[in-house]
Amino acid sequence: MQNLKQRVFRSLYIGLWLTFVFTGISILFWLEDLSWTTVSYCLLISALFCFGLGSGSIIITAYLDHKYDWYKDLNKRLKIGIPIIICYNLLIVFFVDYAIYIRLFKLPLEKFWSFEMIKLHFFYFMIAMGVNSFFYAKAFLKNLRKSVDQQIQLEKEKVLLKYDALKNQIDPHFFFNNLNVLSSLIEEDVDQSQEFIQQLTKIYRYVLSQKKKEIVSVREELNFVEQYIYLQKARFENGVNLKIDIDEEYYESKVVVLSMQLLLENIFKHNSISDESPIFIEIFVRDDYLVIKNNINVKANLQPSTKLGLQNIKERYHLLSDQQFFIENSGKYFIVNLPLL
Repeated sequence: MQNLKQRVFRSLYIGLWLTFVFTGISILFWLEDLSWTTVSYCLLISALFCFGLGSGSIIITAYLDHKYDWYKDLNKRLKIGIPIIICYNLLIVFFVDYAIYIRLFKLPLEKFWSFEMIKLHFFYFMIAMGVNSFFYAKAFLKNLRKSVDQQIQLEKEKVLLKYDALKNQIDPHFFFNNLNVLSSLIEEDVDQSQEFIQQLTKIYRYVLSQKKKEIVSVREELNFVEQYIYLQKARFENGVNLKIDIDEEYYESKVVVLSMQLLLENIFKHNSISDESPIFIEIFVRDDYLVIKNNINVKANLQPSTKLGLQNIKERYHLLSDQQFFIENSGKYFIVNLPLL
């Protein structure tokens, strides 16, 4: 409501200034017969047009903007707004012309409806509609941009909420599977079980420490990968193979945080892994993309994928960069390409 009042006062202020401007211009055409009466006529006519057509139309537009949201109620805004503006302009043009030509200049009423005067009325009406179209388009673009910005912000917040939810969790199967592995190690090798606990602790500490970050270095993500794979090798032994081939110059490049967590979880979730059916994971850089490649060993009882993890990575890259990650699936290999930021 405060914004509506401000726009009303602003329209009246604009109308006042335009009145003085057009009065000054009109006086220039009456310099030879200049008098206080002439000045008064010029001031009155300018005020009728500037306040009646100018300020009035701006006030109507402001009220309609306040009543109907351009984004949510666009159709209603146009169906109601356009007829109101047309009717208002017609009414004001005839009222102002009547006041000027009939009341002020004493023109006979039958002359007011002559063909020449009708053309004059139409000319004023078209000028008024042109001015109104400008303010209408300005209001539309302003409110549309505001609505689009709000929608983008809502989408960003939605993505970040999903992102935070994913950041704050590790696949529960991963947790329980590692507890089982740890239980076995404690019975077989105490030293290895202690190392296992340290690596597991580092993983959870890393996940928790990234809560407020959006991007991290390749070096940090690769450290996470090695800790993660260490735990998986303790479970699958020779069934898990990792090869990292990245030049040192790329280690400080950035990727979206915890992207490796999601990708590795997908690999171990969707593939059958054993000594007889090993998984081979390669990580390397190609054309300014960090590439994560693995062979495909489809599980016999594979559950349908929600693809939320991959979609989340895509949306996060969309928020941070024009570059998009992309996937290659040949049926034999599954390859994810993460842009280096």
